[in-house]
Amino acid sequence: MPTPITIAVAGKGGSGKSTLAALLIHRLTQRGESPILGVDADPDGALSWYMNLEPDCTVGELKESLKGSNLPQGKAQMAQMGILQCLAEGEEFDILTMGRGQGTGCYCAVNDLTRRLLGNLAEEYRSVVVDNEAGLEHLSRGLPFKVNLLAVLCRPERMEVMSAKRIIALSEELGLDIANKALVVNQSADDAVVEISTICGLDRYVTIPRLPILEKGRISDRPPDWGKILMQVDESLDRLIDWAIAKS
Repeated sequence: MPTPITIAVAGKGGSGKSTLAALLIHRLTQRGESPILGVDADPDGALSWYMNLEPDCTVGELKESLKGSNLPQGKAQMAQMGILQCLAEGEEFDILTMGRGQGTGCYCAVNDLTRRLLGNLAEEYRSVVVDNEAGLEHLSRGLPFKVNLLAVLCRPERMEVMSAKRIIALSEELGLDIANKALVVNQSADDAVVEISTICGLDRYVTIPRLPILEKGRISDRPPDWGKILMQVDESLDRLIDWAIAKS
């Protein structure tokens, strides 16, 4: 299978990252870009809930169980089996939850091993969508994916715009392998986007309108009806996916 299309979503907590990641997975499915691997790399772990696929374990828990200064062959095999156990499988997409960060002690060998195994796993998919935290920790040291598009999300609020600007700067400081970057302004009218994109230094941008069905007071104990939402945002999602596919 060819190298997967990889889209990473990042932004300040509460900006709507997991919602956007879920929408991208559903839209990629509609466009025939499956099978899709969704990587829930945000500590809040909302993506698996949105996709209605709860994991039995997380990669963070797997790393903790394998922690040590060296990894004999037996533990390497355990790690490979463990990665598959952490995978919550659906029909057209699977979800891998990264879980909590590392504790104290030496993780060098286990980080190298899990990074290698995750790279091998990603090659089995046509598309990869990563729901990141604002600090990009997993992209910088835990995930082996070349990122075709980094979608940086913010609402038209000063703190979120400044956070988006810092994330874009951080991605450059870390030297991450990212082909394209785009700004996604959530709950915004079009007239605010040009100014925000200028502040963030990105000429690629899309808007996501306010979606009452996703407001906190309206969220039930079940994921929302994604089909209805997709009809309202399919054009913006398609632009993001097309920029990722362009890979340049």
